Amino acid sequence: MKAIAGGKGTIEGLKGFGTTYDSKSFVSFFNKEGKIPAQNFTPPGPGSSIIPTSEMSNIKLNGHSIGRNQLYAEHQANLIMKDGAVTVGVGRETKNDVLYSDARDLPNEPGKVGNIHTHPVSEDASISFNRNGLSDSGSFGGGPSPADRDESYRPENTSGTVVVDSKNIYILTRGKQIVIPTK
Repeated sequence: MKAIAGGKGTIEGLKGFGTTYDSKSFVSFFNKEGKIPAQNFTPPGPGSSIIPTSEMSNIKLNGHSIGRNQLYAEHQANLIMKDGAVTVGVGRETKNDVLYSDARDLPNEPGKVGNIHTHPVSEDASISFNRNGLSDSGSFGGGPSPADRDESYRPENTSGTVVVDSKNIYILTRGKQIVIPTK
């Protein structure tokens, strides 16, 4: 497909080419919700227990010391179809956890076609910290997780699911992925 209007296509100009996604609303959602400090950290893996970030000290992310207020929480929102484009709705959900939120807890909303959530890190990350005098560590991946990919298959997500981080927007639709740089 040729670029529309010399690469300066508008949402109105793109509507005839299939599903139109309002990527500006996705970036705006990340900028507003993606830097809210987490209250919990649930390490990846079965049987993991929730760790309040208030009990964590000497936190290092990828070997760099950070404060508790630099561990950000995942946030969810509905995606809705509005004026012919998929955009961020008003329904919100968070568990205030670095690695966990649940789209099934989003409220229903007119025009709902999917969901979006933030990822606090944009690349694979390792974390280490002290808690109650003991050291702990773990790692987690950047980009969409297997659970994010599974989410795109839920029947109510007719326009898929979106993951947004500081570098990319990932649009996931039933086994397909589109990556859009945010800058």
